[in-house]
Amino acid sequence: MYVNDILLAGKSTKQITESKDQLRSQFNVKDMGPVEYFLEVKVQDLDKGMVWIGQTSYAETILHQFSMSDSKSVRSPVNPSISLSTATDESTLFDPEKYQSAVGKL
Repeated sequence: MYVNDILLAGKSTKQITESKDQLRSQFNVKDMGPVEYFLEVKVQDLDKGMVWIGQTSYAETILHQFSMSDSKSVRSPVNPSISLSTATDESTLFDPEKYQSAVGKL
């Protein structure tokens, strides 16, 4: 059997070491050291046993792909006081495939 990635986590270094030793006794494994990225998710070891996980690079890739790299974040993406109206023949249409692709990446 071939396993590409496996992530071990535990309450103590001793538990993790014991688990690695058991795996090594049964399989040919390579310890890659402390995790930085796992399945495209960034992992940072914080103080006091806390861990931060995030997809910053994935979000940046999406923003770049849809030419939004220079966009500024806002609390609400739409002004709540604006009323929507039905499209007319003169309305600017969007590319439905591009829109669906962007939504699908969220």
